[in-house]
Amino acid sequence: MRSPRVLAIPLAMTTASFLVACGGGDSGDDGASVPSIKIDQTYLAHDDNQMIEINGTFPTPDAVLIEETPDIGIEVGSLDKGTFQLDLPDLDRPVTTQLTITIVVGDREVTQQVSLLVRNPAAAGLVAKAVASLDQSEQILFLEQDAALHSFFVDYAYLTGVITHSEKQAQLGNFTPELAASYAGVGVALASLKNTLQSYRAGQVGEATLNSELQNLDSSVRDHGNFGAQQLAGISSYTSILVAGTFDGDLKYDEELG
Repeated sequence: MRSPRVLAIPLAMTTASFLVACGGGDSGDDGASVPSIKIDQTYLAHDDNQMIEINGTFPTPDAVLIEETPDIGIEVGSLDKGTFQLDLPDLDRPVTTQLTITIVVGDREVTQQVSLLVRNPAAAGLVAKAVASLDQSEQILFLEQDAALHSFFVDYAYLTGVITHSEKQAQLGNFTPELAASYAGVGVALASLKNTLQSYRAGQVGEATLNSELQNLDSSVRDHGNFGAQQLAGISSYTSILVAGTFDGDLKYDEELG
């Protein structure tokens, strides 16, 4: 752990003379004039690479000391009455750090604990893609969009008398992505992505690792998508009845649609 960061304000020492001729004497109220020192927050959440304010009840501190667990490199900024600033670093993952903050006013020191979550908004797009992919695991594994198209055109060919009922059943039985070699690869990639997303959210791995897992899933999904493309190509004589051209291209994530 690095040594605590301190920002101190030099104290101007002055000397004052008290005249007893005024007749007041010691009122005994010194204790009542001692200002309280307290931080208002116990939990904070902010984006990384920001200057944030900590508020409370205290005069302008002479110094503020912080210790972090874990230490992520937070620096103390300006000090003022009832507030001081913390400069948050640029991170590659979300991190929750426990701050031990000591406020120094004259010869008094008051220490409080504050839990701080520092978010990493730069990876929001990666997280959204990972969540959407995991939410749609079944659709990806069983190629449900391709399966719906395949079933629709086979049914249409049967209803218009192009194929017999037995031919229809045979064609529908051919669409079995779970038997494709690529099925297992997608399953492994999805499981690995799930673990990586959990580790990222816990601050154990960075966004580069999450991005690498997503690229691995993309590759596996494209490979698996070839099965659906081949099945649709196999019934192209039926699809061309309603739709000109062929169904081709890679199966991939659409960022706009999620």
